[in-house]
Amino acid sequence: MKTMKFYLLALLIAVSFASCKKGPQKLLVKKWKLTEIVSPKIKDEQTKKQMYASVTFDFKENGNYDIAGLKDGGDQGKWELSKDGKTLTTKSIDGKGDMSVIELLTEEKLVLTQADMKMTMAPLNVK
Repeated sequence: MKTMKFYLLALLIAVSFASCKKGPQKLLVKKWKLTEIVSPKIKDEQTKKQMYASVTFDFKENGNYDIAGLKDGGDQGKWELSKDGKTLTTKSIDGKGDMSVIELLTEEKLVLTQADMKMTMAPLNVK
């Protein structure tokens, strides 16, 4: 009987830990601030500093996104993750689509790559 209780308790603990783990969709849904960009198109350090100070990506739970702080104002549209959580597809309201590979997605860091660009982001702490 004690063995049975032990196994039930172990199973309950395992299920509790498994349910606490956040999936990629839940990890992505927040406002992110650009912290690093590597691209042959953006070499000027002053431009990069300005981008780090102003560019944000807001991925919302309803599948919408907003990008703010860009030279041309920003971008809005819909986002979607692949089933394996490794590809982020965005489609702006003007119909332009992009695909990014998710190199890393944690509570504290998001790294996206496209053909000639790598962006690193951190959560924007809104208080």
